[in-house]
Amino acid sequence: SYYHPVITRINSNLFMVQAVGLDSAASGRIAARRQIGVITRLDQPAVNMQSAVTVRAGISISGSSQVSGRDSVPAGWGAHCNPPGPMQPGIRDSSGNVTTSGACSGASCITGSPKILIDTTIQTNTFTQFGSTTFAELAASADKIVSGTITGVGPTTNPGPPVSCRMSDLLNWGDPSNSLSPCFDYFPVIYAPGNLSISGGFGQGLLLVQGDLTVQGGFEFFGPVIVQGTVRSTGTGGHFFGGLMASNANLGVTLISGNSVVDYSSCAIDRALNGISRVKSLDEH
Repeated sequence: SYYHPVITRINSNLFMVQAVGLDSAASGRIAARRQIGVITRLDQPAVNMQSAVTVRAGISISGSSQVSGRDSVPAGWGAHCNPPGPMQPGIRDSSGNVTTSGACSGASCITGSPKILIDTTIQTNTFTQFGSTTFAELAASADKIVSGTITGVGPTTNPGPPVSCRMSDLLNWGDPSNSLSPCFDYFPVIYAPGNLSISGGFGQGLLLVQGDLTVQGGFEFFGPVIVQGTVRSTGTGGHFFGGLMASNANLGVTLISGNSVVDYSSCAIDRALNGISRVKSLDEH
């Protein structure tokens, strides 16, 4: 007896999974044959990022920072991305409390359509409810749980052959820098149950922070970043490819300064969300 599985991709989210089972008689003749199939889909969290930065209680931008709503494709990702979509707002805020200074005076460092969008529909649940999925559910599915101050985020591998991505490494958050790396398609969910400070390194996936997020040392992250508190990106600040959301839970103002960069990227968002999606049959509720 043996079976032969076949998986056929229908589109980016739908798959036909089929299996053919055969049972042979002693003579070698096929005595029984059965085929079953099911259509499945990737159940993707509906994290609908509509701007480079989304905040609820205001944001301050200074120094030589840059915030861009232009849909960007990360370097080396061209073969893995759809063509860029329309330009998004640089900043969405519920109150329009956006202050700019230094080289960013007059919002000169913000690119978007519009640069600043006042969106009164932004509420607390904008940062906690994503379609049928909640922030708490995403946090519960985390591959990595981190806290405090961390350094040295970067990809690591298991020796081969074949060489494989060492997913068990707490500080391995995938490899957005090398499409040939075994960690290029690894998009973990990273969750910080309190405040988190990151200095240097790079990664990708979905970053969730229950408290405040502080970034420095040129840390780079590709994918959605959702913070329930405030974000401070200072000095040689962070470079975020995808989208950044900060609820400012205690109504503190998020600060982007130094030479921090936030670039909207639908590809970085989609690849990360596809990477964390689970397979679900269409008749499963």
